[in-house]
Amino acid sequence: MEERITVIEVDDNVFANEIETVKAEATGIKVVDDSSYELAGNYLTGIKGKMKTIKEYFAPLKESANKAHKAITSREKETLEPLEKIEKQIKSEMSKYIMEQERKRREAEELLRKQIEEERRRAMAEAEALEKQGKTEESDMALQQAIDAEDMAMFAQVEVAKPTVKGIGTQKDYVITVTDESKVPSYILGACIRPVDTMAIKKLVKATEGKIKIEGISISETIIIKGGTR
Repeated sequence: MEERITVIEVDDNVFANEIETVKAEATGIKVVDDSSYELAGNYLTGIKGKMKTIKEYFAPLKESANKAHKAITSREKETLEPLEKIEKQIKSEMSKYIMEQERKRREAEELLRKQIEEERRRAMAEAEALEKQGKTEESDMALQQAIDAEDMAMFAQVEVAKPTVKGIGTQKDYVITVTDESKVPSYILGACIRPVDTMAIKKLVKATEGKIKIEGISISETIIIKGGTR
C-alpha cells in the first residue's frame, strides 16, 4: 500500500491581527497603584487565554507533522537498509584483506629478523674462531658484523604498500571480549575497570597500542574501513 505524506501549511498571518492588538494595548499598561495592578493581572489572564487558543490551534498540526516525520524516517530507514547491508559486507571484505596483508607483513618481518639473527650468530662464531687462531684483525671485523646485525634486528621492518582509494581510509581498532569476568582485575594502570568496563578497557588497549595484557580479557586487532562518500 502506497504511503501518502500530508503537506502541512500554516498561514504566516495566523493570529497576526490579534497579536498586534495585544501588543498595542500592552504598551499602555503601567502598574502604579492597586487598581492598575488589578487591571494588569486581568489583562495577563486574557493573554494566557489567547496563548492557550494558539497552542490548541497548533496542536493537531504538530501531531500531523510528527506523524509525517515518523513515516518519512521509517521509509528512509527501509530504503537505506539494503545499501547499508551491502556497505557493511564490502567494508568487511576490505578489512579482512588489509588484515591479511598486515599478517603477511608481520610474517615477512619475523623472517627477516630470524635471518639477521642467524647472520649475527654466524658472525659471532666466526669472530670466536678467528680469535682462537690469533687473527685479531679479522676477528674484530667479524665481531663488528655481529654487532651491526644485532642493531639491524632491533629495527628490522618490512614495509608493504597499502592500496589507496580516494575517499576511503582505514583505522586500527581493537575488539574486546570478556573471556572470564571473575579474573578481570579491579584496577590496572591506575584505571578502575570493575564492574567490567569494556569502554575503559578499550581506552587502555588503544593507549598501549594493543600491547597491554589483562587477565580475563581477550584483545584482538581489527581494521575499520572509513569513508566511502563521494
